[in-house]
Amino acid sequence: MKVTGSGQYHARLRFARLVLVWESLLRSASPSLGVALAVLAAALLELPQLLALVLGPLAHVGLLVALAVLVLWLLRRAVQGFEVPDEAAARRRLETDSNLAHRPLTTLSEQAANRFDPRAERLWRAWQPRGAPPLPRAPPRPTPTGFAPRAERRGRAWQQRVAHSLPVVQLGPPRPVLSYLDPVGLRAGIGIALIVALVAARNDPVARLSAAFVPDLSGMVATADITVDAWIDPPAYTGRAPILLERNTQAGPLAAPVNSVLFATVNGSGAAPVLRVLTDHVEEAAAFEELAPQTYRVRRQIDTSAAFAIRHNGQDLANWSVNVVPDLPPSVRFARPPSATRRGSVSIFYEARDDYGLASTVIEIRLLDEDGSVGEEVLERAMPPITPGRTEHAGQGIHDLTPHPWAGRAVRMVLRASDGAGQAGRSEPEDLILPERVFLHPIARAVIEQRRRLLLRPEDRGDVARVVLTLAGRPHAYGHDVVAFLALKSAAQRLRLVTDGTADQEVAELLWKTALRIEDGGLSNAVQRVRELERQLQEALASDASDQEIRQLVDQLREALDEYLQAMAQEMARNPPQQQSSTQTGNDANGVRREDLQKMLDRIRDLAETGARSQAQQMLSRLQEMLENLNMDQRRASPEERALDQMMQQLGAMQRRQQELLDETYMQRRSQPGQGDTRDPPTEGEAEFRRMTPQELAEAQRELQRSLQSIRDRLRELSQEVPSSLEQAERSMGDATRSLDREQPGSALGSQATAIEQLRRAEQALLDQLLQRSAGRQQPSGSSAPRSGTRDPLSPRRPGDGHDSESIIGIPDEPDFQKTRRIRDELHRRSGEINRPQLELDYIDRLLQRF
Repeated sequence: MKVTGSGQYHARLRFARLVLVWESLLRSASPSLGVALAVLAAALLELPQLLALVLGPLAHVGLLVALAVLVLWLLRRAVQGFEVPDEAAARRRLETDSNLAHRPLTTLSEQAANRFDPRAERLWRAWQPRGAPPLPRAPPRPTPTGFAPRAERRGRAWQQRVAHSLPVVQLGPPRPVLSYLDPVGLRAGIGIALIVALVAARNDPVARLSAAFVPDLSGMVATADITVDAWIDPPAYTGRAPILLERNTQAGPLAAPVNSVLFATVNGSGAAPVLRVLTDHVEEAAAFEELAPQTYRVRRQIDTSAAFAIRHNGQDLANWSVNVVPDLPPSVRFARPPSATRRGSVSIFYEARDDYGLASTVIEIRLLDEDGSVGEEVLERAMPPITPGRTEHAGQGIHDLTPHPWAGRAVRMVLRASDGAGQAGRSEPEDLILPERVFLHPIARAVIEQRRRLLLRPEDRGDVARVVLTLAGRPHAYGHDVVAFLALKSAAQRLRLVTDGTADQEVAELLWKTALRIEDGGLSNAVQRVRELERQLQEALASDASDQEIRQLVDQLREALDEYLQAMAQEMARNPPQQQSSTQTGNDANGVRREDLQKMLDRIRDLAETGARSQAQQMLSRLQEMLENLNMDQRRASPEERALDQMMQQLGAMQRRQQELLDETYMQRRSQPGQGDTRDPPTEGEAEFRRMTPQELAEAQRELQRSLQSIRDRLRELSQEVPSSLEQAERSMGDATRSLDREQPGSALGSQATAIEQLRRAEQALLDQLLQRSAGRQQPSGSSAPRSGTRDPLSPRRPGDGHDSESIIGIPDEPDFQKTRRIRDELHRRSGEINRPQLELDYIDRLLQRF
């Protein structure tokens, strides 16, 4: 730097002082700064927490105290070692950096010795080179005579020497103080550690610094009086039990379903704790709510995997790590292609799975156009209910779609399964032509034609009403059925009065039911009642219905099944020849007996009562499939079949008559307490109810026995097998008649009760014979025995035919506990029989106490 003026010289002088200040500051503060950066790196790397974990919280506190003392000592040294450089030091730095010999800048800054002599002062200023700093003025003083000329000559020589050296004045960069203070390079290691620490703590630097400089003394605070109760409650649809949590989990993360809820309760805490939640390096805090003094609770939904900790006064009371298990959509598929049953229903076998539990299964049906495109309208039918909590389900759904306008057309079916979370899964599509019911009765066919016209062309409802009214005016064509007549008249009137179309669907349903009645008589109503009870029983088995409700539904289904089988047998005996519904295709179902169906109902009830409701549902589905595939050839009844039907009706009337005689006998027995009966005598109302004398009662019993004998003789005339139960009923009636002749009503009660039971069995045996004869007429000409697989569905089992009805329908073996239940039920039944001796009844009561 060449000094060319006073301003530039002073600027360089100030820069030199700043350089010296920087070097002095760096020299005094670098030790304390290095220690501070090292401490910061250690804090970000969580080294103090590691020390506290290994040696305890006191070691953490001791480290912080030692670091504080060290930093204070270094700061004191830095303050004491810092010096502010003066102007002379700055000039000396300029001289050193400029390699100026003899310190010319220092010389220029010196003052004249005789500053108080005005002439000497003017002379000294004149000697100063251009650009040198000005000297302060001094007050004038007298100078000795003769001094000025000699000093002037000397000053001129000095000026020349100093001015010759000034053009080379320069200022160099600051000197490397750190290399002098740190010759081994510790500063590089501190810098690398700081960079690594900043990268590691980029997500939570504040939390790490806080934990490093605020020691956790919770381990030194007693928390024995604070209790923590925590659990994870999975969603209800998973069916999983709550997960109880310990204070600390050492076995690894816990697994919980998604959308579970964490509940925690803290008791005995004076201050409200905090729930810390760490998810994906993001920490959240949830406050506890106060339930009562020193009692707090928190509720937190678990959507993602996270680490949870309950903190109280800086202490972790409990901590857990929870991994969330996702809820996948369910899967469903067709176990076999959909098919039509003999009665025109659609049978669908399916399998569904879900990781937590299935909720429902629905079949979606869409119409296929002629070009193969799928229509927009969707027809949905629910499959049988699924027991809550089941992750796998194999079931069958049977739906009667013959009343729907799509019957007879091609459709595409897709299964849709849903879980408790509302997720749905769909199966691969299956195509099917919906079965269509073909009516053979001309009036029924005409009614169905008008129904189809009403559904496809609603604007023709006026013409439909006139045609239906015309059909109603021909009662001779449908057997003068009053119910059918009134239904047709009602449908026509509604179509004429309600012209806005709001009643079309109801009228269409009424026309369908009327056509079924004309075609099948009472059989259709029996079928509908059986299907409805099957649906109710399926829902009860899948829900929390009580055993009493299931037992009632099973009993109702048993009665409906009896009515259905009897109506089917009667319809088979009355229909004209060569009539066969088009919905009955394929080979006949394998044969089962009437007793087998009743046995299946008993097993369904027993399985439900013992908790095996899934197995009960499967057996009910099998029963439903069997009933839907019962073959029912409709041919003209032979004289023998009509006679069997008439005798069945007579046996039913005889059962009712025998029950009346049993009641009368019981009243007479109660009127004779002297015969060893310890029961109370009849009341006044019961005495008035008795209308027969003992002789009249005996004669009535004898007359009933003769009627039964005539049925037996009629069966022999028809070359029919006389059921053993009928002969046993005849013998029981004879025993009762003899006891009544001796005026011993107590002895007659047991025989009369036996006669009622045997009459019921005889009626069922005649029904089986009637169905067997109808099945025999289904064989081709020249066949002398039913072929394998073409037996009558309700025909009795024949020895040597290779069929076992129980193996056909898959009735499970009866376990021991069910045998015990049957024994108990039998004891209950016998305890209610009033004709048994009192000693036997007491013994039965003692046996029942053991159950």
